[in-house]
Amino acid sequence: MRDYSSFLTYLFVAIGVLLASVGVLYQYSYWWDELYSVTAASLNTKEMFEIFILNDVHPPLYTILLNYWIDFFGSSERATRFLSFMFTLFSLLVIWMWSKKELDKIGFQTTVIFFSTCSLFAVYAQEVRSYAMMLFLSSLLTALYFKNWHNKSGIKLLIYFSVAISLSLTHYFGFIYSGLILIFSLYDVRYEIKKASYVVFSGLICFLWPIFHFLNGNIGSKTKDNFWIKSDGLQSTISNVSNGLTPQINFVLSSAYFVAIAFSIFLIFVFWLMKKSVDNLVKTDKKIIATKLGLLFLLFVVVIALIDSHSPISTRRNYIVLLPVFSIILGLAAEGLKSIGVKYAFVIVILGALGNLGATAIAVKSKSAPAQNNSGAAKYIENEAGSKDNIYYLARDGSSMMEIQEMMAEFYFSDIAIITPVYRDEFKKIERPFYLLMQHQKDDVEEIIAVFKSLDFEVDYFLPQKNNSVVVIYGE
Repeated sequence: MRDYSSFLTYLFVAIGVLLASVGVLYQYSYWWDELYSVTAASLNTKEMFEIFILNDVHPPLYTILLNYWIDFFGSSERATRFLSFMFTLFSLLVIWMWSKKELDKIGFQTTVIFFSTCSLFAVYAQEVRSYAMMLFLSSLLTALYFKNWHNKSGIKLLIYFSVAISLSLTHYFGFIYSGLILIFSLYDVRYEIKKASYVVFSGLICFLWPIFHFLNGNIGSKTKDNFWIKSDGLQSTISNVSNGLTPQINFVLSSAYFVAIAFSIFLIFVFWLMKKSVDNLVKTDKKIIATKLGLLFLLFVVVIALIDSHSPISTRRNYIVLLPVFSIILGLAAEGLKSIGVKYAFVIVILGALGNLGATAIAVKSKSAPAQNNSGAAKYIENEAGSKDNIYYLARDGSSMMEIQEMMAEFYFSDIAIITPVYRDEFKKIERPFYLLMQHQKDDVEEIIAVFKSLDFEVDYFLPQKNNSVVVIYGE
C-alpha cells in the first residue's frame, strides 16, 4: 500500500498557510485593537511612547517594529497584516526544520500539521497585533533551547539570549515564557559560572521594561479586577488554554468546568503517550527533551493560573506562545501511538487536523466578515453627510488614551477633517443634523436610540456589519 502521509502533510500545511493568508489576499477593515496598533505606530517615536506605549498593557517591541514597517510600506490593511503573515511563515519554517531533524517521521508530520492548522496560527497571521511576532519568537527560542543551546558560544549564544529578551519585550506572556526558558537554561549550566552569568544577566535585562512600565506607565493601575478579563478560578485558566490550543473541546462543551476536565484528561493521555515514545530509546537526549517539554508546558500554565487568581490575564490568543511546545508534545505523542502498536496512528492525526481546520475556518470567516467594519462606517458617513452635518464619535468613559482613540475615530476618513468627541451623558449637546460614529461599543443600539428620542431627536442608524459593535447613528 502506497504511503500517502507525506502528500497529506504537505496538503494540510498548505491549507493552513492558505487560511493564514486571507488577511493579505482579501482586504477588510481593521477592528478596534488593530486600529490601536496602527494608529499608535503611525505616530513619531516621542508621541508613540508618551501617548500610547506607556499607557498600554503590552511591552513596546512590536509597536516600534510596526512603526518602521509603516514608514516603508504604509498603513493599509494588506501592508500591515503582511508583517504578521510573514512572522507566522517564519515560525512554521523554524518548527518544520527543528522537528524534521529531531523527531521521527510521524512525529515531524504531526507537529507541523497541528502547528499550521491550529486556529491561533491562521487567525493571528492576519491581525495587526503582537501575537504573530510572539509566535515566531517563541518558536525560535524553543528550537534554540532544545538544540543544545549550552554547547553554543560566541554569536550563537548572543542570538539565543537576544531572542529571549526580544520575546519578553513583545508580550507579557512572552516575558513569562522567556523567564521559564531562562530558568531552565540556568539549571542546565548551573556548574558553568560564565554561562550562568550570561543567563542571569539576560534575565535582569528582561526585567528592565516591566519595572519601568510599572513605575512610569498605566499598567500599575491594571491590577486585581481592572482588566476586562474575568476568572472564576483554575478551571477558567485551563478552559482558556484549551480554547486556544484545542478549541474543538470548547465547541462541544459549554461549561468551563467540563472543558477543564476534558482538556486535563486529554493532556494526561498525551503525556502518557509521550512517555511511551521515549521509554525504549537508548539515547537520552530525546528523553530529556520530552521531560522538559512537559514540564515547561505545565509550569507555564501553573504560573498563569496563579496570576489569574490575583489579576485575570488569560485569553485564548495569549496561549499562542505555547503553540510550538504543544505541537512538539503532540508530535511525540503520535510517536507514542505508533510505538504501542496503533496501526493507523496517522489516521488519528488526520482526524485531529480536520477538526483543527474546521475550527480555523470558522474563526477566519468570523474575522474577515468583518466583525467590526470601521472602514464601512466611515465610508457611509462620508457618502451620506452633507456640508452642514456635524460629525461626532462616541468617546469612552474612563479611557487613559483619549488622544489615540480620537485618532482611531478619524483613521478611515479622507474627506472629513474634524470629528468631535461626545460622551453618552452629553448627547443633549449634539448639534443637528448629525452623524455619530460608535466604535467597539457594547451598548444596546435600541437603548441608545431611545435616549436620543427622549431628547427630541429624530434618529435612525446604520450597521456596517451583522452586529452592533460598530454603529452610525444619524438624525436631526
